[in-house]
Amino acid sequence: MRTQNWKAAYKAVDTVIAHIEQQRIAKATAAREAAARKVALAAERKALASQKMAAELAVVISKDMIAIAGDSFVMGDENRGTAHSVTVPSFKIGKYEITFEQWEPASVQERVNAVRMMRTGRGPRPVMNAS
Repeated sequence: MRTQNWKAAYKAVDTVIAHIEQQRIAKATAAREAAARKVALAAERKALASQKMAAELAVVISKDMIAIAGDSFVMGDENRGTAHSVTVPSFKIGKYEITFEQWEPASVQERVNAVRMMRTGRGPRPVMNAS
């Protein structure tokens, strides 16, 4: 009879321990999911802000665009047999250079890391090594 009581007590303790472990796992999982949602929401906000700034920059830039007519020409040397026809389509180009003041707010952080590392100054200076 005593052996059965001990077995029942051990089984009850194991059941309680398993229940506590399940609750701990559930809480940890909920915390990880909440943290992941928070990170995703922050990334989404950053992306939306960046898209908004990029759209605003596009409006500013498009006001000062110059249309370049496309054309065809022969490139290479006819004497060496490297001559070939090249066609450049029509396109628009900015009348003015883009400055750091315009570029940085509209750029996604990862894209401008290389530009930020340069020690060329900021503000009204033209952006370099960015596209």
